[in-house]
Amino acid sequence: MVSNANKLSLKVMLNNDKTKVIFAESDSHLVDILLSFMTLPLGRIARLFNNPIFGIGSLSTVYHSLQNLDTSHFVTEAAKRTLLDSKSSFEHKYATLKLDISDSPPAAHFFCSRCCSERFSDVSAFSNEWYCSRCDGKLNREVVEKSSCDGVFIKPGASFIISDDLLILPNDTEFFEAVSIFDIKETDKGEQIEVHFGLTEIVKLLKASLTSPTPLSDVILNKTTKLNHRAEESRKLEGDKPNLFTLKVMMQKSTGKLLCAQAKEEFVEFLCDLLFIPLGRVGHLLGGKTCFEAISNLYRSTTDLIGEKYFKTEYIKKKLMKLNVVHGCVSRSNILGLTEESLPYFYSRYLSWDNYPMGKGCHLQRPRTYLVNDDLSVEPYCFSSIYYSLHVQGIQISDVEEVELKIGLKECLGILEASLTSTSALSDALLANKNPKAELCI
Repeated sequence: MVSNANKLSLKVMLNNDKTKVIFAESDSHLVDILLSFMTLPLGRIARLFNNPIFGIGSLSTVYHSLQNLDTSHFVTEAAKRTLLDSKSSFEHKYATLKLDISDSPPAAHFFCSRCCSERFSDVSAFSNEWYCSRCDGKLNREVVEKSSCDGVFIKPGASFIISDDLLILPNDTEFFEAVSIFDIKETDKGEQIEVHFGLTEIVKLLKASLTSPTPLSDVILNKTTKLNHRAEESRKLEGDKPNLFTLKVMMQKSTGKLLCAQAKEEFVEFLCDLLFIPLGRVGHLLGGKTCFEAISNLYRSTTDLIGEKYFKTEYIKKKLMKLNVVHGCVSRSNILGLTEESLPYFYSRYLSWDNYPMGKGCHLQRPRTYLVNDDLSVEPYCFSSIYYSLHVQGIQISDVEEVELKIGLKECLGILEASLTSTSALSDALLANKNPKAELCI
């Protein structure tokens, strides 16, 4: 239970009907927490909301299915653990937040216990999974990077105003500039109240920032407002790779419904990579704007609205503007062109494939074939399971056809976006504006 000392205090201005938050005023602690939302890997968010009812799009189902996949499908047990406990490049900072929702111990690296100096030792993200190149001892001595306690991203002491959709401005912003940015039309005869946020409210705020256009109102006034996801215009991609994978998709002839897809391990590796992407990096990958207005507003606040003088360092602001995947989790295929965080400066040398246990550069054993459902849940490919699924749904074999779809970078980005907003991510990403029958396998 969170003590009152660890709760956050907000001054909230409500409209006249007390149905909407106009803005809220808070100190740097809440702003630190809001900015930390952007740094959370998608896999961490899926774990926080790993529930069929309260999940996030197809992200929760792909996470849950990989969690249920037998360890024999992974290169090592450590590979599966790393996938299901995806880390952030700010992992060591979370413990200094006034309220930490990361649900994870601080990130650690492992050195050789025989070699006395960290500066001259090999380093791995996995305990007992690699051997020292100097003495052949196992890398099993854990070192956790320490962090200061005087704030994470923002200098302590400043106060901020926050809009209902999570735009953040310093409290000393010129009045008419703030009115314009927050789109406040009139001085509504509202009421100012004081609100206290504990850990429960912060978790609700994270969820609302992914599902609602008015997350503060939803949490403070106990509302539920659904976010309308608009179809994005066709993206112009430089260096598009049109034929990364081939999926054999089973379609129902009578309805045009996508039932499932037969996929090799390369496609499932791509789904694994999604779990390591920081939430705030999604917009960068999708061409500048996420499918979540509140998260886009946090990013805009970082880049344009909160001046550099309010950040602890210029480096911190630049890191938030282009979030990296934590060191050791960019796969060999790296279809989306992710960049990884460098090791801390005092780690002078590291193994070339310390990223993955036993130097494989991937999570899954090869070769393997998988069944990927429309909600991105993954299971081993099995004839009997497909037959049983058709039987349960009352679908006749004569009403089923196989379609071969070519998957490129554009489709991969579509799957990323759909995984966050839809429980039918494959259909939404692959069948929009397509005529699958034109690609019917013969």
